[in-house]
Parts: sequence; structure tokens; C-alpha cells
Amino acid sequence: MWQAPEFLARRVWESFGANASHFRDKRPALRKIGRHLDWLSCVLGAVLLAGCATESSVVMPEALRTAMRQKATTVLFTDDVGAIRFIWGRFNAPDITRPIEWVRYDDQWDAGPAVTAVHGDELAKLGFQAKSIYAILGDSKVSSLTAPGREHRGKNYEITPVLTPELASALQSQGQQYLIWVTWSGLEYFHTILPFQPVEQINSSYWVFDLNTRALIWSGGLADIRDSGFKYAEATRQLEANQFAGLRRLVVERYRMAYRREDDTVPWLLGLLNPK
Repeated sequence: MWQAPEFLARRVWESFGANASHFRDKRPALRKIGRHLDWLSCVLGAVLLAGCATESSVVMPEALRTAMRQKATTVLFTDDVGAIRFIWGRFNAPDITRPIEWVRYDDQWDAGPAVTAVHGDELAKLGFQAKSIYAILGDSKVSSLTAPGREHRGKNYEITPVLTPELASALQSQGQQYLIWVTWSGLEYFHTILPFQPVEQINSSYWVFDLNTRALIWSGGLADIRDSGFKYAEATRQLEANQFAGLRRLVVERYRMAYRREDDTVPWLLGLLNPK
């Protein structure tokens, strides 16, 4: 796997530790660096374009993809961050301490039901027998059954969620075979100085569990890194106003876009673009 020179920025993979190789730079075409650049090109890209894609994780194996399109699959998204992080400095800047402002929204918006519905809907369109866990178990049961598996993720959202026997049993009793558990880094908004555009970053991990064995049988990740549509002075107001209505729209929009049939999207990660 290609390794970045030490002096290159490390924001994409540092945020997700061991899963670093999963994440890709998904900035718009004019600002995106391709996956096959040589060393010099990537250095220039880091300097001029403020971002360099990392190598991806292995796509989902065909046998698992086929099984999941034939058997009932539960979809769950959990938000263990519950805050927007406004970061002062360029995206992918050198590893230095930078001011970060945490703006919490979890007392006003539980992202779980709405974002789970998006993933369930989009996965069903891709041919998976996918259904939102909220439609299967109901809101109150989801909260109580997933809490034990998330108890340490509030302090470290990078760690793997835990599929407890109670959650597995509850889903199996409803005829479910697999669980796709989606987690994320939350939204990071990078305040930059001119002439650089502010940048939004969302890192997402996709964990697949076999409900019969409770084993984690596959995982992958994607990074959505884009120039922000909000100007520096108005970003906070646009995202936070009306009980974070702007954030809600942005998150749903980003995850809908993640299912477009193109490279470095969920269909690509699941092996649907060039299945082997």
C-alpha cells in the first residue's frame, strides 16, 4: 500500500486509527486527487490541493454480498459524537495543535432514526434485503439494546461497536440474518484562511455482523471530504439555526450522495461497480 511521506498531512487517517486505509478523499473533481498518483504528484497535491486520497479497504467479497442480498439484513446508524467540530486551520494541515470548538446537538437531535432510514432505503435500492432497525424493533428497544455496545464509543468513536447477545437475539427473533452497523466521525468543519475554501469532512465506517455467531465478518470505510457550501462567517448560523436544521439537511444529503454509482461510494465499497 502506498505510504505518505512523513511531512504530508494526516487528518484523513489519523481520525480513524487502524481503519486508516479505508478512507478516501471525496472532494469535487476539480479538487480531488486520483488513487494512482505517483509520489511527486501526491506531494504537489498535498501542497496545492490540500488533500490526498489514501488507499481503500478491500471491497465486500462476492459471497457475502450475494448472501446479504438474499437474506434479511438489519441496518443501524448510530451517532456517538453528537457534536459538530469547528476546526481552525486548513484541512490536511501538518499535525499540529489547532483550536477546535465543539458544538453539541445531541440534546436537540437524535440522528439515529433519520439517518438509519436513509441507509436502509438506499441499500434496498441496491438489491439488499435491508430494513431499518427502528422499523423492526421500535425506537425504545433500539436505544436500550444498542446502548451496551456503544458505551465506550462516546469517548472514542473509532473503536468497533459491540453486538451484544441481547441485540442479536432480538433481531434473530424477527427473522434477521445480518446487521449492517454504520458509525461516523460526525461533521468536521475546517475554517481556513483565504484563498482556501472551507472544507467539510465526514468519515463513515460500515460494520457487518453475522447475527447467528455475533462475529464481525466484514468492515469498510469512506471519507466524504468536500468544499463547504457555507462561507466562514455564516457556517455556524447556517448549521445550527432552527434546532440544527441545516446540519440535518446536510447529513441526509451527504449520505444520499454516498450511494451514487461511482468510485469511492458505498456501491463501490460493496463491490457492486466491478464485482469479481
